Amino acid sequence: MKLMKWSEKSKGLGDTIKKITSATKLDKLAEKIAEVAGAEDCGCDKRQDKLNQMFPYAVKGNTVDEGMKIIESEERKARRERIQSKFRKRT
Repeated sequence: MKLMKWSEKSKGLGDTIKKITSATKLDKLAEKIAEVAGAEDCGCDKRQDKLNQMFPYAVKGNTVDEGMKIIESEERKARRERIQSKFRKRT
């Protein structure tokens, strides 16, 4: 079972659940239940990784920059359409 500090930034939902279960000692309970049931592992780490993949918090790239690029692209498109419509009116 991976150790995770509360101050460590969560990569996804799995990390957040790990922090909560560690704080409430439910992770220790899951380990004991797995041990009593004869399981080698409670499966918590695999579940944590899967949830992080399915529900990540980190966003690739700089979303502000990406948003600005989209806005600038739309502005250029609108400007080009205005210029083209002026030329169409003249002809």
